[in-house]
Amino acid sequence: MAPAVTGVGDNLADKVQVYPNPAQSYIEVMLPDNITKASYRLTQISGQVVKYGDMQLNGGKTKITVEDIGPGVYLLDISGVRYTEVFRVIKN
Repeated sequence: MAPAVTGVGDNLADKVQVYPNPAQSYIEVMLPDNITKASYRLTQISGQVVKYGDMQLNGGKTKITVEDIGPGVYLLDISGVRYTEVFRVIKN
């Protein structure tokens, strides 16, 4: 899946996996091993933030529950100290 916006420095988007897309109950995010801290923000296309928080990375992986949000297109913003990437995610 291609990112909506590219981060600063190395192209982190080539190293990040966001799946499944479309999602139903969760979104799994897989980050490179050298990233130890990250946060996320899930927003509607209108700009309203529906979820946010620090990512609890377990071997570079984390799950974000989306069962509690309605169907639609969302932007998943993944941020760290030296990077920010935005991915388009569809919730069924």
